[in-house]
Amino acid sequence: MATSSDPQAPLVYRRLVLPLGAILLATLLIISFLMIENKPTLVEMSVTVRRAAFEVLPPIQAGEDAGDPKAASLPLARRTSLFPPSLPVKAMEIRDVDCVETTLDGVGPVGLQTEPGGSIDVRMESPFHPVLVLNEPTSLDVEIAGRDKVTIWLEQSRPSHPAASPRPVMAGSGQVELCAEPAAQDWGWTGSLTTGVAMALRLREVRGAEPTGAALDGSLTAETAEVPWNAARFRIAGGRRDSQIRLALPHPARPSTVLRVLNPETGEVSSSTNLPFVLSEPRSLPWRDRLVLLDPEPGGESSVPLLRSDLKIRGLELTRRVQLEAQSFVLEGEVRFPAGEKAPIKLDPGTFVSLSADPRKPLTLRSLELSGESLRILLWGEPTDLKIGPTPELRAERLPSYFEWLCTHRLGGLVYGTLAYVSALSLGIFKLLGWVKG
Repeated sequence: MATSSDPQAPLVYRRLVLPLGAILLATLLIISFLMIENKPTLVEMSVTVRRAAFEVLPPIQAGEDAGDPKAASLPLARRTSLFPPSLPVKAMEIRDVDCVETTLDGVGPVGLQTEPGGSIDVRMESPFHPVLVLNEPTSLDVEIAGRDKVTIWLEQSRPSHPAASPRPVMAGSGQVELCAEPAAQDWGWTGSLTTGVAMALRLREVRGAEPTGAALDGSLTAETAEVPWNAARFRIAGGRRDSQIRLALPHPARPSTVLRVLNPETGEVSSSTNLPFVLSEPRSLPWRDRLVLLDPEPGGESSVPLLRSDLKIRGLELTRRVQLEAQSFVLEGEVRFPAGEKAPIKLDPGTFVSLSADPRKPLTLRSLELSGESLRILLWGEPTDLKIGPTPELRAERLPSYFEWLCTHRLGGLVYGTLAYVSALSLGIFKLLGWVKG
């Protein structure tokens, strides 16, 4: 009996080779896919740059198609306020805007338009707080223009509605709002300022018109113009062409030491004087019949929030080409994976970073701050692609693979799932071949 069954043993082994080989090959293919394919996961990137470009999406646009006809019925939900209310501005220069509506001393309500390359420089005695509202997706290019100075280019990301007539720059007779437009044409962007004491405009290549529609006389050709403190409004309209806004922020107070002189006999204290050095702790020194008090005074905030937090963006660009050569604006930074799939990635100066996300899940700009002569960006989201490298050609994908993600989040489930998969696949093949009955 044993002798007759021995010749059939190799035949049984040969019949096992095919199903077991198929199981092994399928398992290896699945594991290879899990190790090669990237898994979109939560990423937090903090980076310091000299310049950055991206597209700001209004809230209703973040999860919809730009060509959806239903989007036109929600104009108010599209509007996005760009600047935080607490942003202090010392001076503001605007270029290539469609219209500026204001009041000038000796002239009255006027509508001003800059010629190509012209500008309107706004200044007041005390810092003011500008308002800028985007009515549709807008591309921004933010660049450092000097210490505590920044330049913002605004470009509309999609053309105006084909049925919309050109934005009226100077209104006709009888209209009070010189930069008004039909309510149905809710596109472009608008800005406003609260007029204050000693508000002055520096005009360069600017033309204007009065509410009657007549062109202004030679009074507009002056280089400077005063705006009365009780002016009704100062309104800016843009979007028909690319515009530029340059902001000059107040210099933050630097750390110093406050000096006061105390008279012990009378108890009088002199007025304080700031000295350009810093002490670690308060000190008192005798001087003649007086007592000198030295108190350290901390400086102001080193960073100023430039844009409103939690903006939805896409198309972040931290590089540009200069004479056919790519240039990175990255000064330093770090990419972190809050869920722990990978160790943090340090960004050295000049590193090239590119990332993209699903249009239905845009990235969130948590903050963009101006710090001296650099911009600090904090980005949050689930990119579908994240490439980092010393040159554009040597950038490598840094998102975790599905295998790394499963090992981090569901190691036990991965082991038991693999065992269950192999067992079920083996049983199915054996049953198909008739080796298992019932």
